[in-house]
Amino acid sequence: MATPNDKDAHDRYGVVIDAGSSGSRIYIYKWVDPSKILEDNNEGSKKLLHSVPQIYHEQSWSKKITPGMSTYANRPEKAFKKHIKPLLEFAEDIIPDNKIPETPVFIQSTAGMRLLDDKAKQRISKELCKKIGQKTDFMLTNCATQIQTIDGETEGLYGWIALNYLKGYFNDYDKSASVHESYGFMDMGGASLQIAFKPSNEQEVDKHREDISTIILSSVNGDIQEWDVFSGTWLRFGTNEARKKYLIQLANNIYGHEPENVIKNGRKKLYDPCLLKGATTEFKFGDTTFDVVGSGNYEQCGKSMYPLLLKNVPCIDEPCLFNGVHVPKIDFTKDQFLGVSEYWYTMNDVFNLGGEYSYQNFNDKLKQFCENDWQVIKDNRNNGMYNNIQEDLLKDACFKGNWILNVLHEGFELPGIGDNSHIDEQLQKELEKHMSFMSADTVDGKELSWTLGKIVLYASSMVTAGKAGEFVGLKPSTKYGETHGGGFVPGYISNIEGSISGNLIDSMLKMMLGLMVFFALYLLYVKLYLNKYVNTTSMKTIVNSIQNKVSKIRYSKVSLTDQLNQLEEGVLSATRFGENRDGVQFRSRNTTSTQLSGEVFPMQDRGAAGTLSPALSEGPSRATFSLNDFSKFNRSSLQ
Repeated sequence: MATPNDKDAHDRYGVVIDAGSSGSRIYIYKWVDPSKILEDNNEGSKKLLHSVPQIYHEQSWSKKITPGMSTYANRPEKAFKKHIKPLLEFAEDIIPDNKIPETPVFIQSTAGMRLLDDKAKQRISKELCKKIGQKTDFMLTNCATQIQTIDGETEGLYGWIALNYLKGYFNDYDKSASVHESYGFMDMGGASLQIAFKPSNEQEVDKHREDISTIILSSVNGDIQEWDVFSGTWLRFGTNEARKKYLIQLANNIYGHEPENVIKNGRKKLYDPCLLKGATTEFKFGDTTFDVVGSGNYEQCGKSMYPLLLKNVPCIDEPCLFNGVHVPKIDFTKDQFLGVSEYWYTMNDVFNLGGEYSYQNFNDKLKQFCENDWQVIKDNRNNGMYNNIQEDLLKDACFKGNWILNVLHEGFELPGIGDNSHIDEQLQKELEKHMSFMSADTVDGKELSWTLGKIVLYASSMVTAGKAGEFVGLKPSTKYGETHGGGFVPGYISNIEGSISGNLIDSMLKMMLGLMVFFALYLLYVKLYLNKYVNTTSMKTIVNSIQNKVSKIRYSKVSLTDQLNQLEEGVLSATRFGENRDGVQFRSRNTTSTQLSGEVFPMQDRGAAGTLSPALSEGPSRATFSLNDFSKFNRSSLQ
């Protein structure tokens, strides 16, 4: 237990647990009560007063536990004791005893938990809520908002806040200025990837207003900061999920139409161009185990994974980038982006190219690596190269590097700087002067995690000057609200369990049930005393009608599903648009049917220590495209 200190009487703490696909990491943050800062600096630093509360986090205030929390789907009763409890005990050793009861805990689950069904997520959340309340003294006021699975858009917005806080763009904020600088945020994890940015072109903001979210922060002096930000997400486009789809596609393209007698001892062989020559691995798909043998062909590797971007999925709302996801136009001559997680790990740890990005340098080093022999790479590792990362992670580096190239240049359409004869000369000059993309895991020596964004919002909501804290939070885009049924997300913790919409529906249900009982009693009275006017059949008809109305109100919110998420998860009915639209199978945003399962292969997230991604369900599958479906892909066009 940490010892209380009178000097720290005005310190405030917050705990955020990032429950990701490969594991959960706890982050402990500290800040000074905004009212104390206002009191001490009322006649002092204007810069401090015109900034959001300053957040402190030391490198030692973080700890990770594996595997991911989604692995407790079938044993939720173990989720607290085996997973969350050790992390909270770690926090108790850092936070002073007298501060723990006022320290909120936020358990925010991401892509790994998103892949679970709602009932499984609810069982885990309910167990954690109960046990944290019983076994710890941390502040848990509202389980619905403090323990939740956040969607990709929200994760992207938190990441954007964290990045721009560390870059200092929320400091010395001038509310009278018409333009405020910012950085775009890119994140690639094991299961999903996100992008969040404030379009530099105000016309793009006005044009796509219904797609733009508003982030509302407060400076210490009560000034409101409003930032218009677009956030987009691609579930199952992280490195692990992409690798799954890639191997399934490879198997289907090679063996999809072969007779069963090609199976030898229940095993088949696959030659993988994204695996180095001499390297081997295996994965299980359905009832078949595949021996994967590396062929180390860099060009073929890029072409083989290009179809996984699903660039041919119809765009319902122009403009779209890939997989039919709408994104406002990005101007890479003005917009700047910073990529975290896999963008950093692969570029820096393997190729020593972290920081400012050069397509030419990364492409050249990646090609050299992919076409090398696995034994040579292992020898290099043993001699101190590649930051001594695990062999299994190093074995995946060719695939991950190519996937990053595809996402950046074919997906997000980042121009590749080099011998680009197809790029306008003036555009080439502008791009050379402007750093469009860089990778990092820290900003000015401070760790960059989207969890910081959550705490910046919470600390900002504690500002009391002018009651500004009441306005702090996330205002989702109009389209997000229509499809997800969500409204304003306050930065503070509400004392009311559940959402406003949920409480409103519950109140309406109670009112309707009361009215139904009243009418039933009234009709019974009519039946008994005025039988000649009302018969039994008519009474039943009226009662059934009321019951149907109540049922419609009760379950109406269930229909508020996001068609984009349905398509992303492969559950959008094909009959909605027909079996085939413009020659494109519209069954799923994934490369295969959602009925696939049973594949096992040693793809790992960093630090996962052997953690496997959740298996897909069993069943036969055929790819919705073939390897011929990359006619538009031409890596040389980037050079």
